[in-house]
Amino acid sequence: MDSIAQMLTTLKNAVAAHKSDVVLKYTKINHEIVKILHAHKYISDVSVKKLKNDKAERVAKGSATKSSTDKSAAAPERQELVVRPHYIDGSPMINNIRRISKPSRRLYAKSHELRDTRQGFGMWIVSTSKGIMTGADAHKQNLGGEIIAEVW
Repeated sequence: MDSIAQMLTTLKNAVAAHKSDVVLKYTKINHEIVKILHAHKYISDVSVKKLKNDKAERVAKGSATKSSTDKSAAAPERQELVVRPHYIDGSPMINNIRRISKPSRRLYAKSHELRDTRQGFGMWIVSTSKGIMTGADAHKQNLGGEIIAEVW
């Protein structure tokens, strides 16, 4: 499963279970998608949590015996996205979220094809040449792109 599909599935399952906080794998594209969901009030809070890299610490402690050219000692810090889904009177704002374009079947749309979804009660998340944005924003800027997900 790709990281976007994993993030969307984890978020959908957490909302169905009425979880207050959800921990997601950090990637740049996941962070951009979550920022869009936050801007449209599907998510109430987003934060990036930095984790200690235990392997790098263990190698650094034994650096007297290791050579200084060991690349694992300079491993970057791992990060996680901590997301808080938005609920109104106990019901989640995200009714459903699904991956549209998949690694096995990419789906692209022109700008005039990016109209409202679910009679205006949902939105597309689109990857364009100007970055990740909603379908409505892409339509306003006359941009097409890969339809990543649908949220309603």
